[in-house]
Amino acid sequence: MLVKVISLGSEQDISPFFSFLDTTSEFRQLIQICDDAEVFTDLKDDLKKTTAINHRSNMLNTMLMRMGYQPILMPLDDEAQLKLGNVMVNAMLTATKEPDKSKAMTMLSTYLDTEAYLKDAGLLEKGVQAIESKTGISIRTLANMATATLGVKKNG
Repeated sequence: MLVKVISLGSEQDISPFFSFLDTTSEFRQLIQICDDAEVFTDLKDDLKKTTAINHRSNMLNTMLMRMGYQPILMPLDDEAQLKLGNVMVNAMLTATKEPDKSKAMTMLSTYLDTEAYLKDAGLLEKGVQAIESKTGISIRTLANMATATLGVKKNG
Protein backbone atom coordinates (compact mmCIF):
# COMPACT_ATOMS: atom_id res chain seq x y z
CA MET A 1 0.00 0.00 0.00
CA LEU A 2 1.44 3.35 -1.02
CA VAL A 3 0.54 6.34 1.12
CA LYS A 4 1.33 9.89 0.11
CA VAL A 5 1.56 12.57 2.77
CA ILE A 6 1.58 16.24 1.96
CA SER A 7 2.99 18.35 4.76
CA LEU A 8 2.16 21.94 5.48
CA GLY A 9 5.21 22.25 7.72
CA SER A 10 8.82 21.23 7.83
CA GLU A 11 10.11 17.75 8.64
CA GLN A 12 10.83 18.93 12.19
CA ASP A 13 7.18 20.04 12.53
CA ILE A 14 5.76 16.65 11.61
CA SER A 15 8.48 14.24 12.78
CA PRO A 16 6.98 13.81 16.28
CA PHE A 17 3.81 12.48 14.63
CA PHE A 18 5.17 10.46 11.70
CA SER A 19 8.07 8.17 11.16
CA PHE A 20 9.18 7.47 7.64
CA LEU A 21 10.60 4.14 6.66
CA ASP A 22 12.46 3.70 3.41
CA THR A 23 13.37 0.05 3.06
CA THR A 24 13.15 -2.81 0.63
CA SER A 25 13.08 -5.37 3.45
CA GLU A 26 9.64 -6.92 3.74
CA PHE A 27 10.50 -8.26 7.20
CA ARG A 28 11.49 -4.74 8.34
CA GLN A 29 8.11 -3.42 7.25
CA LEU A 30 6.23 -6.28 8.89
CA ILE A 31 7.96 -5.95 12.26
CA GLN A 32 7.20 -2.22 12.27
CA ILE A 33 3.53 -2.71 11.39
CA CYS A 34 3.05 -5.52 13.92
CA ASP A 35 4.80 -3.49 16.62
CA ASP A 36 2.58 -0.48 15.90
CA ALA A 37 -0.54 -2.68 15.96
CA GLU A 38 -0.14 -3.42 19.67
CA VAL A 39 -0.16 0.29 20.43
CA PHE A 40 -2.89 1.44 18.03
CA THR A 41 -6.03 -0.69 18.36
CA ASP A 42 -7.54 0.60 15.11
CA LEU A 43 -4.44 -0.54 13.27
CA LYS A 44 -4.65 -3.96 14.97
CA ASP A 45 -8.21 -4.44 13.73
CA ASP A 46 -7.21 -3.46 10.19
CA LEU A 47 -4.08 -5.60 10.32
CA LYS A 48 -6.10 -8.70 11.21
CA LYS A 49 -7.95 -8.30 7.90
CA THR A 50 -4.67 -8.75 6.02
CA THR A 51 -2.07 -11.50 5.82
CA ALA A 52 0.65 -9.35 7.44
CA ILE A 53 0.59 -11.06 10.86
CA ASN A 54 0.61 -14.51 9.29
CA HIS A 55 3.34 -13.54 6.86
CA ARG A 56 5.61 -12.24 9.64
CA SER A 57 4.88 -15.41 11.65
CA ASN A 58 5.83 -17.54 8.64
CA MET A 59 9.14 -15.70 8.38
CA LEU A 60 9.83 -16.21 12.10
CA ASN A 61 8.74 -19.87 11.90
CA THR A 62 11.06 -20.44 8.94
CA MET A 63 13.95 -19.03 10.93
CA LEU A 64 13.05 -21.24 13.90
CA MET A 65 12.76 -24.38 11.77
CA ARG A 66 16.03 -23.72 9.93
CA MET A 67 17.69 -23.61 13.35
CA GLY A 68 16.00 -26.84 14.40
CA TYR A 69 13.17 -25.45 16.55
CA GLN A 70 9.46 -26.09 16.44
CA PRO A 71 7.50 -23.54 14.37
CA ILE A 72 5.79 -22.36 17.58
CA LEU A 73 3.70 -19.62 15.94
CA MET A 74 2.18 -21.87 13.27
CA PRO A 75 -0.86 -23.26 15.13
CA LEU A 76 -1.81 -19.98 16.81
CA ASP A 77 -4.61 -17.58 15.88
CA ASP A 78 -3.79 -14.06 14.62
CA GLU A 79 -4.05 -12.43 18.05
CA ALA A 80 -1.66 -14.92 19.66
CA GLN A 81 0.69 -14.75 16.66
CA LEU A 82 0.79 -10.97 16.93
CA LYS A 83 1.49 -10.98 20.67
CA LEU A 84 4.02 -13.83 20.78
CA GLY A 85 5.70 -12.66 17.58
CA ASN A 86 6.10 -9.23 19.15
CA VAL A 87 7.49 -10.81 22.34
CA MET A 88 10.06 -12.65 20.26
CA VAL A 89 10.93 -9.66 18.08
CA ASN A 90 11.16 -7.25 21.04
CA ALA A 91 13.52 -9.58 22.90
CA MET A 92 15.67 -9.80 19.79
CA LEU A 93 15.58 -6.00 19.41
CA THR A 94 16.72 -5.59 23.02
CA ALA A 95 19.53 -8.09 22.42
CA THR A 96 20.93 -5.90 19.64
CA LYS A 97 21.74 -3.34 22.38
CA GLU A 98 20.82 -0.58 19.91
CA PRO A 99 18.98 2.17 21.84
CA ASP A 100 17.22 3.52 18.74
CA LYS A 101 14.33 1.11 18.13
CA SER A 102 14.11 1.92 14.43
CA LYS A 103 17.80 1.18 13.93
CA ALA A 104 17.46 -2.01 15.97
CA MET A 105 14.57 -3.10 13.71
CA THR A 106 16.75 -2.53 10.67
CA MET A 107 19.56 -4.56 12.26
CA LEU A 108 17.14 -7.36 13.07
CA SER A 109 15.64 -7.43 9.59
CA THR A 110 19.14 -7.65 8.12
CA TYR A 111 19.84 -10.54 10.52
CA LEU A 112 16.85 -12.41 9.11
CA ASP A 113 17.09 -11.31 5.48
CA THR A 114 20.76 -12.30 5.19
CA GLU A 115 20.22 -15.49 7.23
CA ALA A 116 22.95 -14.40 9.65
CA TYR A 117 21.17 -16.47 12.32
CA LEU A 118 22.61 -19.55 10.61
CA LYS A 119 26.09 -18.46 11.74
CA ASP A 120 25.23 -16.56 14.93
CA ALA A 121 22.08 -17.68 16.72
CA GLY A 122 22.48 -15.19 19.59
CA LEU A 123 19.51 -12.96 18.70
CA LEU A 124 17.33 -15.94 17.84
CA GLU A 125 18.13 -17.58 21.19
CA LYS A 126 16.97 -14.42 22.99
CA GLY A 127 13.70 -14.54 21.05
CA VAL A 128 13.16 -18.21 21.88
CA GLN A 129 13.91 -17.58 25.57
CA ALA A 130 11.40 -14.70 25.63
CA ILE A 131 8.62 -16.89 24.19
CA GLU A 132 9.44 -19.65 26.66
CA SER A 133 9.40 -17.17 29.53
CA LYS A 134 6.12 -15.56 28.42
CA THR A 135 4.26 -18.82 27.76
CA GLY A 136 5.93 -21.24 30.14
CA ILE A 137 6.23 -23.62 27.17
CA SER A 138 9.59 -25.09 26.29
CA ILE A 139 10.23 -24.80 22.59
CA ARG A 140 11.77 -28.15 21.93
CA THR A 141 14.04 -28.66 19.05
CA LEU A 142 12.73 -30.75 16.20
CA ALA A 143 15.49 -33.30 16.85
CA ASN A 144 14.29 -33.73 20.44
CA MET A 145 10.71 -34.12 19.24
CA ALA A 146 11.75 -36.81 16.75
CA THR A 147 13.65 -38.70 19.45
CA ALA A 148 10.67 -38.49 21.83
CA THR A 149 8.32 -39.70 19.07
CA LEU A 150 10.61 -42.58 18.15
CA GLY A 151 10.78 -43.61 21.81
CA VAL A 152 7.00 -43.66 22.05
CA LYS A 153 6.65 -45.77 18.90
CA LYS A 154 9.34 -48.22 19.97
CA ASN A 155 7.94 -48.61 23.48
CA GLY A 156 4.26 -48.19 22.68
